[in-house]
Amino acid sequence: MRGFFRVVCISVFTCCLLAGTILTRIETAIAAGPPLPALGIKTAPELMPLPDIDVYVIADLDMDVAFYNGWWWRMHDNRWYRASEYNGAWGLVIAGKVPEIILGLHPGFRGRGLGNTRIPYGQFKKNWKRWEKEKRWHKAERKMEHREEKSRDRQDRNGRGQGHGGGKGRR
Repeated sequence: MRGFFRVVCISVFTCCLLAGTILTRIETAIAAGPPLPALGIKTAPELMPLPDIDVYVIADLDMDVAFYNGWWWRMHDNRWYRASEYNGAWGLVIAGKVPEIILGLHPGFRGRGLGNTRIPYGQFKKNWKRWEKEKRWHKAERKMEHREEKSRDRQDRNGRGQGHGGGKGRR
């Protein structure tokens, strides 16, 4: 009797294992689309952070490619693809698995990089997790806005003569 029970348990376990494998293969087949061409980048790229979000774009690239949370993201034919490396193999991502922050990117997002901030790839790869925790680029954006505001105020004061040699007084 024990032998029969053991055979039944092993059979049920094997069927469950096979069913899981088959479902995984079906999901993979559905998600597998035509392969995307490589980016064609010969040297390690420089990256630029997008303002107020933890997304980076490749500088000087004529297509939208973003890095977010450990993955490279790229849209092609209205479908999102991702890769673990910027020059890696791109796999189609089913719609429900694309992060909201990536879905919220508008076409042409690469042109919204943070000022002149360019990060060499080696430095980026080594530090992005820490920067994400620190919200580094959120702070940088606010500093840049503050500098621009101070500069505008200074220009306004210089042009209007508010007691700083603006043209009134003795000659």
